[in-house]
Amino acid sequence: MAGASRPFPITVVSILAGLGALSGIVFGGLALAGGGGVYAVVALVLGLLYLVCAYGLWSLQGWAWMLSVLAQILNIVAAVAPLASGGSVAFVQLGVAVIILAYLNTGGVKRAFGR
Repeated sequence: MAGASRPFPITVVSILAGLGALSGIVFGGLALAGGGGVYAVVALVLGLLYLVCAYGLWSLQGWAWMLSVLAQILNIVAAVAPLASGGSVAFVQLGVAVIILAYLNTGGVKRAFGR
């Protein structure tokens, strides 16, 4: 589907994935350099995963849909632990991930990625 016209909402989701990649890589890298533990590694890995998703979504690669769905599921799982301890930022993270996951599963988006 690489030559198809990219619908505007997919452009928005790919930009959001790029911003998520940037924040995950920067904050995960900084936390890891500062001796951060598992959370720093998870943030860094999710950031790198989002970078790949952003590219694939932007260029309407067929594999990007499945990888983006997987990334959102991982994001939801990663948000559950901080939520259990009262983290309000994780609530926003969870909400955005659920909205993006629902959007990725709409008919028009699935068709744009050949699903």
